[in-house]
Amino acid sequence: MGSKVICDQCAKEIEHEDDLVVTTVIFSVTPYCNRCYVDRIKGMSSFFVGNVPLNGMYSNFTTFFSVLCFLILLLIESFSFKPLILLALGGFIAFRIYSYVVYERQVGKS
Repeated sequence: MGSKVICDQCAKEIEHEDDLVVTTVIFSVTPYCNRCYVDRIKGMSSFFVGNVPLNGMYSNFTTFFSVLCFLILLLIESFSFKPLILLALGGFIAFRIYSYVVYERQVGKS
């Protein structure tokens, strides 16, 4: 185990994988403990605050689908919105990888 993962809201250490919720706040990946996420963050959904955890089942499916679309778009001939779509898909994939590398690997399995 490497460095500690600290909840951004209550500043407590997150020790178990089941207690970690990673979401985006103003384009930054932010860790929360499950309690703080449910109590304070889950109801806030806007362009700046993500309501869907990056380390949940939905995000895992979305990441898989994004990688698949990204690879398919790389093979397709050029069209006007291709760079914009690749950038959006690549950004989501980068958020998910960053969440895993920086936070999820650091906490213990339950």
